[in-house]
Amino acid sequence: MNELDQQLSQLICHTCAHAKSSLERRNSLDQLIRQLMASGKLWRRADIPEADFQEILQKSWIYLCGNLCEATTAATPYDATRSSIFTWINAYIKMRVLDYRLDIERVKQQRATAKTMDDGNVLDPIELMPAPVDPPPMLQEVLAWVERDSSVLRRIYLRDRPDINGKTLILRRLPPHETSWKQLAQEFGVAETSLQGFYRQQCLPRLKDAGRELGYL
Repeated sequence: MNELDQQLSQLICHTCAHAKSSLERRNSLDQLIRQLMASGKLWRRADIPEADFQEILQKSWIYLCGNLCEATTAATPYDATRSSIFTWINAYIKMRVLDYRLDIERVKQQRATAKTMDDGNVLDPIELMPAPVDPPPMLQEVLAWVERDSSVLRRIYLRDRPDINGKTLILRRLPPHETSWKQLAQEFGVAETSLQGFYRQQCLPRLKDAGRELGYL
């Protein structure tokens, strides 16, 4: 462990030693975020505009503050025995970047199918009847990957529940119409935390591998 990792590890311990809503916790979190930002080790893609990347970072810092010491939106809090703080937060950043790129592709698709005249008047109502919209190219590639590896993804499932498998959850959680964890928990009769934990441990790593294979990460 290098000097920076040691400093961050000590700071994380110090942060989590204070009560959740205490001023000391907030000050330590601010200090931790500043050090992470100054480290030069945060992952990013050069083709993402700075303003958009800063928005992704803001979401990442909210995630960090809520799940560093206690799990609030994640299945489990950060575990220093499993990964470094950089590995942990960069994994989250990569998933938000993937969401961002999918959103960009979806907006492009929507603009391409928009039916308005140059003067701003809408066309005949018959012309405005919604046509089936193909998934954006990136999503098409991800869906193709899911189908290509479906046999493998089906073999990865929640204990004693083969119906809750990698393929099913990945398809149900893909944007832009991802099913909420609450709805999935009600549908499957399983705790949200169990679904989220399975997804984080088994599905997200494979999604990230697919993103790298397809050239999006």
